[in-house]
Amino acid sequence: MSRKVETHEDVSIVLTKISLIVLFIASIALLCSGSWVVDLIVVHPSPFFEGSTRFWVLLISGYVLGLIALICLAHLYILVSRIGKNQVFISQNVHSLRILGWEVALVALISLFMGVTAYLPMLLITVACSLLTLIIRVIRNAFGKAVELQDEVDYTI
Repeated sequence: MSRKVETHEDVSIVLTKISLIVLFIASIALLCSGSWVVDLIVVHPSPFFEGSTRFWVLLISGYVLGLIALICLAHLYILVSRIGKNQVFISQNVHSLRILGWEVALVALISLFMGVTAYLPMLLITVACSLLTLIIRVIRNAFGKAVELQDEVDYTI
């Protein structure tokens, strides 16, 4: 009985899964301390909202972003798991990348709202997520083309 030799890619996939689990747990911890985090932020000047309105905008938006982060991390874990099973260029991965792109784009929009109204440094998150959305779209397009090419080859006699 032959045993499969682990490659560097296999180790990398395991490390990625561990990192995703750690980030998931850290996100839950951050969600549990949401009002404390907002209390740290509200001492800084605001571009638009002030007082309790600002507090609630930051708190609710932060919880929404936290929920999206948990969903995104779960989707990433599922994607990496499929890749670890050598299911790379399949339509499910193209769909997962499309969903991840929309999730990150949604984070960009929410952080734009937060940055313009309540906490200016959130605009840095907006820029980062906008760039990440484009990167995910390019990778999704590459996966989509690879699936198309693979389907063509599979149907060739």
